[in-house]
Amino acid sequence: MLFRWLLSAVAVALTLPVSAADEPKAEAPAAGSYVKISVPVEIRGVLRQTEKGFFITAHQEGIVDNQGPDLGLRKREVYQGGTRWELDFGKTKDLRKLGEQLKDKQVVVVGSSLLRPVVFQNFRPDNSKPQSTWEVEHRITVNTLKEAGQD
Repeated sequence: MLFRWLLSAVAVALTLPVSAADEPKAEAPAAGSYVKISVPVEIRGVLRQTEKGFFITAHQEGIVDNQGPDLGLRKREVYQGGTRWELDFGKTKDLRKLGEQLKDKQVVVVGSSLLRPVVFQNFRPDNSKPQSTWEVEHRITVNTLKEAGQD
């Protein structure tokens, strides 16, 4: 009996909201500090080249959230469309040369992209913190490039 009561009390305590006074105060960041998060990316599509550089457009499915990232119910719609990704070969001349050979062909690109925070500055009458989400930058630092179908 005591165990059940204790378990219930812990469960209730864990569900109570934490007040701003309970949160530790953040220190001011040191000069020159930053956070950089990158994610692996693999894309298959047709490689194109313009005067601005190389890019690839690939089919992508996602969710359109018309309400923003709140805790309530959201209207979600699945979209299907192409997303254009800019390719960054860096200073690797071999990858750039290969890109010129493979332009207008079906290719597979493997690399990484930065993950950036997106903060929603909605009016909040309760003075709560603005909510945020993450978005993958559509610029890929290319590690490998090969013609599709080559394994």
